[in-house]
Amino acid sequence: EVELDLEIMHSTSSRELKRINSLLSGVKLHRVESPFKHARILAGWGVTKECADNMRQEMLDFAIANYSRIGDIHEAIGGNKKADAYHIWTAECADVEFFVSMDKKLVNSARNQRKVRFRTEIVYPMELINRLGLETESLVCRRASRN
Repeated sequence: EVELDLEIMHSTSSRELKRINSLLSGVKLHRVESPFKHARILAGWGVTKECADNMRQEMLDFAIANYSRIGDIHEAIGGNKKADAYHIWTAECADVEFFVSMDKKLVNSARNQRKVRFRTEIVYPMELINRLGLETESLVCRRASRN
């Protein structure tokens, strides 16, 4: 979803962004719609980042209060993970099979909780690569060079 593009732009360094783009090189991505309609406000278009962050939090609070599934997901993963709950909910609504995250706290909390059965499997990037049999020579070489 578009919010993920904005999250990556605002929360990652240019080095990390290059790494993310290289990992996704050649992967066909499909956009999915939000489970409910809401306006997108961008910082930089006359709106401060602080104001945009506040509006985003209000949108997440609204979704959690008014849509039981995102509320259940948020409760299950715990902590201050409203945006993660929203992204998982969006993935479920779009019938996405895998939700890929490098956030250890998110993946572990999703796996160790017993309150909710996720309809989208939450995995680490390498788990997805292995599950899909996408192990390539370039990935093997990169991994070997790190050791």
